[in-house]
Amino acid sequence: GRAVGTEAFFDKLSFLDAMAERVADLAAGPAIVAGDMNVCPSDLDVWDATQVPGATHVTPHERTRLQSILDQGFVDAFRVHQPDEPGFSWWDYRAGHFHKGFGLRIDLVLVSRVLGADLGGAFVDRSYRKVAKVREAKPSDHAPVVVDFHA
Repeated sequence: GRAVGTEAFFDKLSFLDAMAERVADLAAGPAIVAGDMNVCPSDLDVWDATQVPGATHVTPHERTRLQSILDQGFVDAFRVHQPDEPGFSWWDYRAGHFHKGFGLRIDLVLVSRVLGADLGGAFVDRSYRKVAKVREAKPSDHAPVVVDFHA
């Protein structure tokens, strides 16, 4: 979505609309939709919502479309188990944002309600975002979201 109002932003909104249509067909069964959604579902998912007004990832257009995906019969696995934790999964490389805690929760695991009943837990594994132990390797600017299901 890069910047609000750009062609890429409108493409992002179209993609989220298409995703909502597709998940409607999947919601009745066991289904998982996961990845970098580039949308912060709420202000809790932003390190400081006052610092990003009108920026991409937090607009009502994006949040409404993400909510329409959830409304098809999905739940946000992380929020089920961590209702009050920010759970940031992305930090900008610039200016030490990871170490300052200036993150966003934009990597989501959405599960159909059928699977939602079997959720055992969910967390963000921040260790993958820390400096790599192999000198040549750089960590991603994202950390994985881990979801456990009851057997």
